[in-house]
Amino acid sequence: MLRPSAEVNEVVGGVLARAVQQSADTVRLHAFTFVSNHFHLLVWARGAALASFMQYLRSNLSKKVGRLVDWSGGFWERRYSAEPVLDDTALVGRLRYVLAHGVKEGLVERSAEWPGLTCLPQLLGSARRLFRWFNWTKR
Repeated sequence: MLRPSAEVNEVVGGVLARAVQQSADTVRLHAFTFVSNHFHLLVWARGAALASFMQYLRSNLSKKVGRLVDWSGGFWERRYSAEPVLDDTALVGRLRYVLAHGVKEGLVERSAEWPGLTCLPQLLGSARRLFRWFNWTKR
């Protein structure tokens, strides 16, 4: 299982930001939370763009975070699951679910205490967060 840390969060954020940047016309990221053995995203995607976005994200997370923590292979064994959000009520429910990680498992008392990468600070009004893309060929 992946242990959240400032360095892991920075690498995960860089991979996520790069994936979003490369898919800017076809994928919009609205919310995210990364936990030890999985992650949740709330995205809008045009057509079949979600599959290529997820392939890029998952493979680069495995490579780059794996290199950082000395782990080979994928972190997430299962294929991703995409569930459509059909109305505002479902949207609010999904957002609550994404942001509640750590609390519902009893690991933290409040969502804001979760040490893994999450969009909660930005949703609560903190300054925009920028992530660096690491050039791993030079490491």
